[in-house]
Amino acid sequence: MNLIDLQLDNELMQQLDANVVMRALGDRISSNLCLWGAIRRHSTIPVRVASSRTYLYRLDMIPGWNPGADPDKLERACELFIGNHDFSAFSRPDQDRAPIRTVDDCRLWRRPDGYVIGLIISAESFLWNQVRKIASCLMRVSNDDVELTEIQQALSFPETARDFGRAPADALVLWQIDHQDAPESWSSELPSTAVIPLSGNTEPRAFQRWRNMALVEIRLMLEFDWTIRITR
Repeated sequence: MNLIDLQLDNELMQQLDANVVMRALGDRISSNLCLWGAIRRHSTIPVRVASSRTYLYRLDMIPGWNPGADPDKLERACELFIGNHDFSAFSRPDQDRAPIRTVDDCRLWRRPDGYVIGLIISAESFLWNQVRKIASCLMRVSNDDVELTEIQQALSFPETARDFGRAPADALVLWQIDHQDAPESWSSELPSTAVIPLSGNTEPRAFQRWRNMALVEIRLMLEFDWTIRITR
């Protein structure tokens, strides 16, 4: 999901409604994109200044992920990231941005049978690579390579923390953006996806074939959600 701010001539704006704008733009964008709404804005708050962003990350797509990991331990690890912290150890260094961020929600994304698909994380704003580095850290937790106390130490004393790595970008989805001008109808429930579980066979070729299917599942999840939105 993303938001754009389209500025048009005032006289032209009076002649257009949401459907006309949607058709005009929809005919000109890539088929890999989907427009599902247009509104007249009521504030001057930039669209990039969101009240909240929610990312999904498929942890099971990270090479080295342990599908048999203790979900309770992983959930406790997720909870450590909630709150106001210095995320220097979990982001790309950037002299122009303060490393302090407040994470409002961080929990496992799971199937009804308990299988851990990935991570759900929400905050007003994120740092570069923050979600991917947190995901990589959780992968290490799944293999007992990182203990919960080490995460606590990294959040309290980031200057002494080790490099937790950075998970691949293709398993990351910006699922939801909340903005003052965005109507409630643009919100979407967490997707129910019939993912094919990662088996215990971590042989590289078998994992790559499975991962290719997982990428297709992400695309299907998005297409399904887009179809629901535009047919409401």
